[in-house]
Amino acid sequence: MKIGIVLCVASAYGPSSLVPNIGRIDRVVTDGENGFLFPPDANGKQYAEKVFRIVRHRHVYNELAMTSQMAYQERLNWDARGRAVIPIFEQVIQEELS
Repeated sequence: MKIGIVLCVASAYGPSSLVPNIGRIDRVVTDGENGFLFPPDANGKQYAEKVFRIVRHRHVYNELAMTSQMAYQERLNWDARGRAVIPIFEQVIQEELS
């Protein structure tokens, strides 16, 4: 899922991602935390209105940038993914050795 990796990296730099809610993208983008999810049939006007609301209020933009970076640090980086899969690997190995 190449787009998912791009959205993870975007979170590292703080901008909010505006994406259609398709293909399990909600595993990467949490609405209001590190971006916004739109219905698949959303039009350009809906995206533009959201962008306008974000940039119109600097404190809203700053808070989204901060929560995006926190999402990256906590769950959207390779180290976090590695920590998440280690218990799964350990369980599989343990089952195989039993």
